[in-house]
Amino acid sequence: MAKVTFNKKTGKIHLRSSQQGQRSYGAVASAQLQEGWATSLSSAHTELRGGITRLRSMTRDLERSNPYAIRFLNEWTSNIVGTGFTFQSTATNAQGREDKAARQIIEEAWDDWKKARNCTASGDMPYNEFKALSERACARDGGVLIQKLRGFDGNDWGFALNVLEIDRLDVDYNVNKLPNGNRVVMGKELDANGWNRPVAYHILGDHPGESYMRSGKMRTRVPADEIIHRFYRKRMESTHGEPLMVGAISGLRHLEKYEEAEQIAARLSACATVAIERDSSAPYEGDEFLDQELSPGGKFELEAGEKATLLSPTHPNSNYEGFRRGVLQGVASSLMVSYPNLGQDYASVTYSSLREAKLNIQALTNVYRQMNISREEETIFRAWLGFALRTGKINLPAGNFENFSKGNFVGAAFPYVDPLKDVTGLEKELSIGATSLSRAVKERLGVSLDTIIAERKRDIELFEEAGLPVPEALNGSILSTPSEPDGTPEDDGENKGDGEMSSILGDLKEQADTYGVGVRAGMVTPQKIDEEDFRDKAGLPVMSTEAESAWEDDGGIRRPITLQSQSAFEATQATIEGDTEPG
Repeated sequence: MAKVTFNKKTGKIHLRSSQQGQRSYGAVASAQLQEGWATSLSSAHTELRGGITRLRSMTRDLERSNPYAIRFLNEWTSNIVGTGFTFQSTATNAQGREDKAARQIIEEAWDDWKKARNCTASGDMPYNEFKALSERACARDGGVLIQKLRGFDGNDWGFALNVLEIDRLDVDYNVNKLPNGNRVVMGKELDANGWNRPVAYHILGDHPGESYMRSGKMRTRVPADEIIHRFYRKRMESTHGEPLMVGAISGLRHLEKYEEAEQIAARLSACATVAIERDSSAPYEGDEFLDQELSPGGKFELEAGEKATLLSPTHPNSNYEGFRRGVLQGVASSLMVSYPNLGQDYASVTYSSLREAKLNIQALTNVYRQMNISREEETIFRAWLGFALRTGKINLPAGNFENFSKGNFVGAAFPYVDPLKDVTGLEKELSIGATSLSRAVKERLGVSLDTIIAERKRDIELFEEAGLPVPEALNGSILSTPSEPDGTPEDDGENKGDGEMSSILGDLKEQADTYGVGVRAGMVTPQKIDEEDFRDKAGLPVMSTEAESAWEDDGGIRRPITLQSQSAFEATQATIEGDTEPG
């Protein structure tokens, strides 16, 4: 706060602070500027208890009716899960050496268990569908419960998953201290040490929104080892999650209702409507409803004291697109997606802006993919593999579980913005050692380099078995210039210097610009072979007869434009000497 004083003698105004010597943040220094902003100090659990059920109902309603919420959830699921994660085993034996046989056994067994008949207790949900629904639930509801069923008798593996919506966790069940010393926070039993370590989950027998209940509100205590409670934390001490959509709920709802109103108004505007105005001095004595047919150039009769007025509504509103775009840009920021994708508006998108947006989404996707893998995918895999080894479903030593469980989960590859430019950039990264081919293949294609090599080898074998010539692209090395048997690069004369110049100067335009600068600076002497090379690279026709003759006249070279030929120099000197002779 500040005080203003007026000095009558000097006529000056002085501004003095009423809190001299005190420091604070500008946002909280003045209560008047932030009046109406209600805040409180509360824990993560206190905040969630008061509204988590309502929040879930709101986000689910948006998913049912709001096209932008549907778009976000579809895009989010596609980015994080896509077609699923590919498992690449790196299993080793007890001595730590590579065990290729074990790797193949484990990978094939994992692929078989992921089939719809095996992976879930319902027996009708493929693993990729389960993964997509699980990720969708985390984004929309704030979490999902996955129960590990060991000893399940509904498939050949004896192991399955039972997927439960987060509502089955009784959020109304809270106990400060149980007889065993533990506490229960919104249906989740935590350890007595205060470390927020899950001990058990109190699961409702039926979904609380089920119309026809079998178990009612009866709860079952399930040990934490049997449950995967996956959610995204926003606070360090939180043991429950909130929907990722929570920051966009208001914007999405207001925009949905605004668009509905605009659509109705536009429909009314499309209808030709005439209002009949009557003079109060002449009361209407005709029919209750007066129907008149409107036709081009037509007219109709009015009663005395009546006047026809054509209604002209102003919709669709000219500000509609700007308002929609502004709201969606804010919503997109909250939902961690790009506005052009969310609004399907690519009118003003450039290559640079699209690439920047894709790179940002890729970085974000990689972060959430890793959380999905570490919290869910790896946990399920280790539980399945451990059970399969102990029960003999996989015929490998169970005591070597830790070595057998080694592996990588790789997500689907990201599509290129411009394939040619991206591949060219990758070539340069490899040439300077900025990445490895194994990493590049894994990141861009979502598979291992071993898989690519094996597929290429098999392709060559198929051509050879069929007695067909093997395409040169299959015989060549990956991302490099084809080589002769002795290892030296091929040089048929047509592409001489092309690869080298491309790596140094970039594309053809940059090469031509650099060449031109060198000629104008007198550093490069143009040669006939230069023109022939440039025409070949640019796909231009060969030189005409006249051009060939011109080069022959110049002896196959041309001096830089800043230098004169010997004959031109002598002629210039003679002219100068003639001009200086005394007349």
